Amino acid sequence: MEVHFLDQFDYTFTADDVMDQLGMPRDHVFRKTVEKAIAAAEDIAKPKAFFMEAEIEDRTENTITVAGQTFHSKVLAENLKDQDVIFPFLCTCGMELVDYCDRLTDIMDQYAFDCVMEFYLRKASVALTGELANMENGRQTSSVNPGSLVDWPIEEQKELFALFGENAHQIGVKLSDSCIMNPMKSVSGLRYFTEEEFHNCQLCQRENCPTREAEFDLTLFT
Repeated sequence: MEVHFLDQFDYTFTADDVMDQLGMPRDHVFRKTVEKAIAAAEDIAKPKAFFMEAEIEDRTENTITVAGQTFHSKVLAENLKDQDVIFPFLCTCGMELVDYCDRLTDIMDQYAFDCVMEFYLRKASVALTGELANMENGRQTSSVNPGSLVDWPIEEQKELFALFGENAHQIGVKLSDSCIMNPMKSVSGLRYFTEEEFHNCQLCQRENCPTREAEFDLTLFT
């Protein structure tokens, strides 16, 4: 499988961006803490990502198999029924930021830096989706992620990381026995080209999620 690594991309953002995401007024006193976190991160941040081009080898109504790894999800199988090629991917804020955050002792500094790490992860994700779009003249992609849906359990991170092989290690991401990624500000999954955009959020009933990208769609449960 061909692998595409990304570590040189625009990952700039401002304190305004962070305050807006937090739902705080831009002139809130917490802004100074955010600005300090951004300044500290700028010197050490190395967000990274990669994606692989992989063919679907086999499929059923409830599974797909890629490079010998079988994933069990009715939604996944349905979404990929017309796809021959998919893109397993992994994005991370980078261990460099985690190591710095672990040395912070003030709880507000820790919280601000955690928010900053989230933005670096988002920038890596944007860079990855942009690179995929460039491959197909701007076509959009959708993604599905193990653990984001009841239909695709987080335990299948193990199969996904088996598919990644040494590529995950190369960008500094490890998977624990309980299927939690380190750095925690990482995201993994499968992307695919689509005419109709799909978000995991469409199958999530958590109404007040701050990162919701789409409304819950009851019809997808049928």
